[in-house]
Order: sequence, then structure tokens, then C-alpha cells
Amino acid sequence: MVTARRAPGNCHFNFGQDVMLANSPGGVEEHLLQVSPRGSGEGDEAFVDEEEYEPPNMPQGFVFQVLILSTWGDPYYVGLNGLELYDDDGDRIRLTENNIGAYPDSVNILEGVSDDVRTPEKLVDGVNDTLDGRHMWLAPILPSQLNRVYIVFDYPVTVSMIKLWNYAKTPNRGVKEFGILVDDLLVYNGVLDKVSTTLNSSNTNLRSMKVPHRTVLFTRDKELLQQEHSNQVRHSSYGHDVHLLNNSQRVTSGGSYLSADQSLRPLTSLVPPTRSKSLHNI
Repeated sequence: MVTARRAPGNCHFNFGQDVMLANSPGGVEEHLLQVSPRGSGEGDEAFVDEEEYEPPNMPQGFVFQVLILSTWGDPYYVGLNGLELYDDDGDRIRLTENNIGAYPDSVNILEGVSDDVRTPEKLVDGVNDTLDGRHMWLAPILPSQLNRVYIVFDYPVTVSMIKLWNYAKTPNRGVKEFGILVDDLLVYNGVLDKVSTTLNSSNTNLRSMKVPHRTVLFTRDKELLQQEHSNQVRHSSYGHDVHLLNNSQRVTSGGSYLSADQSLRPLTSLVPPTRSKSLHNI
């Protein structure tokens, strides 16, 4: 027996589900969000004191969603370098392009844009600490829509932490305020640090530079807490500027504003090289 994943009620991503008839990882286990009670493990006090609220311990579900509420200033585009999910043992979960989706999908949905390489599967290609745009995801910010990244599984998956690498090519296009949902239940919200502009100097060696990651923890494991302490996403590092979301529409945000003039959208393009043309970026 298997558990059928609930349909999302939209077409933001391919929600077809593959059913494994042998050795199904999910089986008939309960797939709803699992939350351990407060005080259920060692290290709780240290975990809670540094947060404004307590995220659930080890959420489990089919669809993990990064809901992007604002950027670090660009009203037209938002992007990420990469992300990684880790299971309940602290091991990285192998993700492929079949697991990842985004809405809007990428800059390729814009009129006159095609073959831009900054597509959703680049989020899970394993090359995250880079300034090379060929390993990043970039999407347009559209009126009355919130940008979303989906990580979709065919069976229930338990997650202990999520690592995020913000968009480094143009730091103002990086994610600022964001939330994380598991099967449409909000489990986290916070602010993702902006990539330092010093990484973008023309003298930077792309091979030697390092784009730092930030970690959202859903575990009370003392070893993981200690390991990711300096990388942890903080709620109180910056003020939250989103005051109201009305029917999934961005109303007020310090990073992105609702009424950006679409006719003034700057062009952007990063396409693979051809015989007559090398990789170019506008």
C-alpha cells in the first residue's frame, strides 16, 4: 500500500506522483506534519532561546515549499544559488530535477527571453558557492504574485535542516524575507542574509571564492546545532517589512514593491555558448 499525495490545486509544478510497487520508502506511514512536543529532547533550551518562536521538530511531508516574500531591493527579479535538504539522520537528501519546481519557473517565461540557463534544476546541481550564473536560478517578480520554489517527493520525507545559498551574481536580486511550508502548513519564516557585494568584484577568482550558506534547523540534535550555529538563519537579524499579505498578494515589503512598472523591467540573459557566440550576459 502507498499514500497518495494530495493535489496542490494549481499547476505551479508537475504534481504527477510515481508509485513504487516495491520497497516504497513511505509505505502507509502517517505523512501529515509531525511535531514533537516542547521539551522532548536535550538541547531544547539552547534551541529556543536564540529564536523568536520554536519551529517544529523534524517536519515530514511530500511537498516542501520556499515562499519568497521580498528581495534585497530588486523589484523585477529574484533568485537563489542553491538549496539542500537533510534527513532525520543529518544526511543530505539526493535531489534531482524531478524533485524541483518553481513558480514563476524562470526568466524564460518572459516575452523575448529563451534559452536562459538559470532554471530551477540549477538549485540542486550541487554547485552552490559560486558566482557563475550557469549554476543559479532566476525568475521574474510579477504583479500580484508571490514567487515559490517547490521540492516535491513521491513519498513522505522527514527533514532535519535546509541549507540555502542566496543569489550571488547580483546580490540585490537575492531572497530577503521568506517562509517554508510543508504540505501547505507554515513551519518557518525568517530573513536570508544578502550575499556580500565584495564577492562580486571584477578581480574575484570564481574558483577560489566562497558564497556562504544559511541553515534553517528543524532538529534538537546537539551535534547539528553546534555544527550549524554560525550559519543559522536568524529571525531578529533584520526587521520584517512584510506587513500584509492579501489573497497571496504582496502588499507591503521593504525589499520588493507591488507597483513596479513592468515596462521598465531591465533585460537579463544568460545563454549557453554557441559556435559563433560565447556565453553572454546582459
